[in-house]
Amino acid sequence: RIYSEYISANLNQCARPADWGPDGLLLCAVQSCVGLARLAPPGPERRLVRLVGGCHTASVTAVRWVADSDHQQRRLGLSCSADGTARLWLAGGPDCQLDSLACLSGGHGSQTTLENVDGLAVDSGVLHGEPTGALVATAGSDHRLVLWRLVNSQPAWSVSRVDDISLGGGFAFGLRLIRFNNSVLLAYGDDDGALNLAETAGGEAIRRVIRVSGGHQDWVRDIDWVELPDQEGCALIATASQDSTVRLWRLERLPDYDNAAVTGKGDNYSDGKRPARLLDVDRQVASEAGVGFGRIAIRLESVLQGHDSAVTSVRFFSVNDDDGADRQPQLRLLTSSMDRSLVVWQPQADAGGLWLERDRVGSLGGNQLGFLLGLPSPPDLLSAGGQSLLACGFNGALSLWTRVEGGETGEATRWRPLGCFGGHSAPVESIAWSPGGAYLLSASSDQTCRAHGPCRRLGGRWGQLARPQVHGYDMTALAFLDDSGCRVYASAAEEKPVRLFRAPNGFRTVLAQVSNADPSCPELKRSEPPNPTDSADSAEPEYAQVPSLGLSNQPMQSTTSGSEEAAPPTRRSLQAKTLWPMAACGRRSASCSATAARFNRWPPVRADAS
Repeated sequence: RIYSEYISANLNQCARPADWGPDGLLLCAVQSCVGLARLAPPGPERRLVRLVGGCHTASVTAVRWVADSDHQQRRLGLSCSADGTARLWLAGGPDCQLDSLACLSGGHGSQTTLENVDGLAVDSGVLHGEPTGALVATAGSDHRLVLWRLVNSQPAWSVSRVDDISLGGGFAFGLRLIRFNNSVLLAYGDDDGALNLAETAGGEAIRRVIRVSGGHQDWVRDIDWVELPDQEGCALIATASQDSTVRLWRLERLPDYDNAAVTGKGDNYSDGKRPARLLDVDRQVASEAGVGFGRIAIRLESVLQGHDSAVTSVRFFSVNDDDGADRQPQLRLLTSSMDRSLVVWQPQADAGGLWLERDRVGSLGGNQLGFLLGLPSPPDLLSAGGQSLLACGFNGALSLWTRVEGGETGEATRWRPLGCFGGHSAPVESIAWSPGGAYLLSASSDQTCRAHGPCRRLGGRWGQLARPQVHGYDMTALAFLDDSGCRVYASAAEEKPVRLFRAPNGFRTVLAQVSNADPSCPELKRSEPPNPTDSADSAEPEYAQVPSLGLSNQPMQSTTSGSEEAAPPTRRSLQAKTLWPMAACGRRSASCSATAARFNRWPPVRADAS
């Protein structure tokens, strides 16, 4: 276990690296560890507070909260890993504890075969009179889908394997357990672009699978569902696909299909309007609920086209209408895509339920690879502090936006980016304190160097202050120069040159505004021209940037990129506004290693350094 004052890390590159739950608790996948973060915007606390390792032996591939699992003011969560296992966690409490309760193993090979368990779904409804039970589904790269039951048998949790099915060499994505029509359905997508629905016979076994094809043209990446409160016996299923579209499917309950005016053979069904597929409801469960033996019909409701690349996640959520809080919550759908955008969709009541784009946030330009996951703020945060959106990038970096209403000023409603916790996405190879102790530099094999320090806006807690260097090779070492006045550091990578970088005046301005550093420390001393007659170009630059056709950080004198408020920089600001200009580059005769670059002294930087 790691109990630290400050934890800096990016999330894993997987389909489900985080889940945002009540009280602002974010369950995270960090390498082979499971983390717990506090994320309650617009408040200042947005940090990773717990990181628990040693339970999984390989990278964590998915995490998920167990819905409605209030367990002595702590919540239940689940994680699955590439080591072929899944684990049940108990999280929360005043100190944000994170304890492992049970292990689900043996369903997807062994640790020697390293079968990748990358799909996870959970339903916490009452199963067979056990209010503390939960049904869990996992899918792995061994082409199998396994159903588990967890029961709180005091003082420990018991784990039993209910059933499993073979996927016939295929893969299952976006697993969802749907409690509908007094039955539990397992929905999942496959690599052929089809939506699959499996009836679980009351949680006892996977009874049969209906394959709804003829939809997406590429593999389905994620699934979500919601019951329609204004339409009894109806639900919507959203599927996100690699073909850049989102499809909405309507589930309808047909309790007395024998007497209904329906036509069709086998699993096909038509009411004279649109074709659908039928799924039997278990006889025993249905009769006990008093609804008789019936069927569920699923049909295509709508196709949403608004992204330019693969859609990676879909999430339904509800918000109060802008016209007043007394109205019923309005349904929304959040989608994330590899085109670097999140889109909020809204159904139009005056247009026959047509879904249209309401808001769009994200990144324009740059070389990012898009978002793997988008999450709306949980309901309790939505009612307390407004609407927020969280996105996880391809490299595990988090982006956060909060909705700012125009109010009486007449300004349009906008989304304001906020800083969030983060860090390196690969192993850290070297660290170095600034000579005055105001901040810490770290170099990683993710080819970046980052500056960390205490932030005044965060109540003295630590956060990222800058990203001085983005390299083309894995970083191996760094060190400050003793004779540089706390302004220059040297870095080495898996290549021959040793590069020197000098802190610009813009970084010292941000450091003075954001950090808790002593005003008299040398790190905050700005560099001025030697005499008033010298031009501004003779002073140190305000910041640096990489030209469009260049590879090195170039100094810039413009002050437009300086910090406008005393707040930690956002992910976008870290990428574009906190680079340090390169002071010199010394070429060595051989590849620089970590031991060769950890020097205590280095000759002062000269104008003719090469």
